[in-house]
Amino acid sequence: MSGRCCLAMAALALLAGCDKQVNVTFVNYTRRPLPLEVRQPGRDQEFVGLIPARRGAVRARVSARRELLPAQVRWVAGGRKGTFALREDTPADLRIDVGPAREPVPYPWKGRIKDGRIVPDGRDDDGG
Repeated sequence: MSGRCCLAMAALALLAGCDKQVNVTFVNYTRRPLPLEVRQPGRDQEFVGLIPARRGAVRARVSARRELLPAQVRWVAGGRKGTFALREDTPADLRIDVGPAREPVPYPWKGRIKDGRIVPDGRDDDGG
């Protein structure tokens, strides 16, 4: 391989690693659908989708340039809201439970969404 080709590949590899990306699954434990908006670092607040009621889920991908880390991510779901820090060591997949008896703190999660609902992962998913 030529020197120029190696330099070009190295530059592409560096560019590809410029953003920290995290998938955040929001789970609604209320009786009503909740509109979800997320504000990522350096961007305006954006509508992500409507989280279906009663354990409905919506996934959002958030990202920030690595040089801006740690960076704050803000979200609003209906009348509920929260903020969390996006850091270099933040897991690639998080979950935030939104509801009256839920503390909206992100935690690592590798679960799935099927037909707008979460597929239980062994955590207390009874809505309480």
